[in-house]
Amino acid sequence: MPTVTNSQAPENLIYIALPVWIDPKDVSKAINDNFTKDPINVDVHRVHVRNTEIVIDSSKLKIGADVEAASGFLAKKLKGRLYLEGSPTIDATSKLLLISNLDYTVKTKDALTKTANWLLQPAIVGELKKRAVYFFGPDIERAKRELTSAVPRLINDPRITLDLAVRDLAANNLRLDGGQIFLVATADGSASIKLHP
Repeated sequence: MPTVTNSQAPENLIYIALPVWIDPKDVSKAINDNFTKDPINVDVHRVHVRNTEIVIDSSKLKIGADVEAASGFLAKKLKGRLYLEGSPTIDATSKLLLISNLDYTVKTKDALTKTANWLLQPAIVGELKKRAVYFFGPDIERAKRELTSAVPRLINDPRITLDLAVRDLAANNLRLDGGQIFLVATADGSASIKLHP
């Protein structure tokens, strides 16, 4: 039986920077669920979001929201589609994708100024911002599992065995590219290489 020797990096520590893909459909579903779950009530104003559609456009995330809204108990309901946009960012500690600068598009603002300017109230826009979030914790855990199993398979030499343990995968930034969403993340962990003579 051949002898096995171990080769280890200093302290066995590794650091790897990598992109983590987030499925835009998951983000769309989460934001739709957040927007449609409960109506927005501000003073006498009520806004019910019935459905949303998310589009990634360059560095912005755009949301089309089908709403029913009324100002006052006996007021006639307004129905239509509102368009919002903003640049997503991340809160790495909470593992949240946020759109903190979310606001109506210029076209939507112009239309609301003429028809329902009460929808422009900061409290209503603020409630929409709170709902435009996505928790990416499961995406990070998936990427850790994939990294742990994929990297050792990259070694195409039967004499070498790589044991990799990813301890942490931390998101540092967010990129939108070609209609896709990526976290820029850094993995750290330990690795050891066994050489089979």
